[in-house]
Amino acid sequence: MDAIAQQDIRARIERDNPWWANPNSTIPETAYRRRVYFPPFQTLALNLEVRRATILLGPRRVGKTVMIRQLISEMISDGIDPKSILYASVDAPIYSGMSLEQFITFMPRVPASQPRYLIFDEIQYLRDWEFHMKDLVDNYPLIKFIATGSAAAALRLKSRESGAGRFSEFMLPALTFYEFLQFTNDDEKLISNLEDRYYTTPNIDALNSRFVDYLNFGGYPEAVLNPLIRTNSEQFIRNDIIDKVLLKDLRSL
Repeated sequence: MDAIAQQDIRARIERDNPWWANPNSTIPETAYRRRVYFPPFQTLALNLEVRRATILLGPRRVGKTVMIRQLISEMISDGIDPKSILYASVDAPIYSGMSLEQFITFMPRVPASQPRYLIFDEIQYLRDWEFHMKDLVDNYPLIKFIATGSAAAALRLKSRESGAGRFSEFMLPALTFYEFLQFTNDDEKLISNLEDRYYTTPNIDALNSRFVDYLNFGGYPEAVLNPLIRTNSEQFIRNDIIDKVLLKDLRSL
């Protein structure tokens, strides 16, 4: 039974890491506009000089998984060996009961001196994740650990209590109004820069109208980019955000 389970886990991991078999495999999220927070997060996440895990925190549906997959695409484009990158969504049922350390055994072989990158999505679903992560950081100096988590407040508290000196936290908030205008391609039409000191708008009514749209559903990239969600934003917010926070995140915490 163990052999079958191991084969199933390996098959799932290989499916979630298609760049192992084909470095040119398409990562769909690369087509999405990058958040303004992407460059500083990329710098922090790929900093090998500081021996710390990078924890990307933020509310649900603000684009953490998209940012992680865009990061993987950038890593491969910059010449990092695709086989040195493992991505896993910890909340997948097939990983139930696995420790974080077990994922290392599924990584392809690379030269011993070559840095490796282990990325855990939705890490809050692993009980006592912070103790597991701290142990990995201490014992695997050539592996850079990156993780995301939605239960931001609890993760920040736990990381400070149990991972002092081992975790670098990066908070990803909902879209700012500036990002909202970028995502809707209205930033250059509605905002003008005067002498690098002041900003003005050629159409204050249109800008105010877009601000109302931003207040209604602009904090979530998916709602901004998908017209179908905007036509039923109440269901999107209730089903994908509020219900999951109340019935899943808070209950598990």
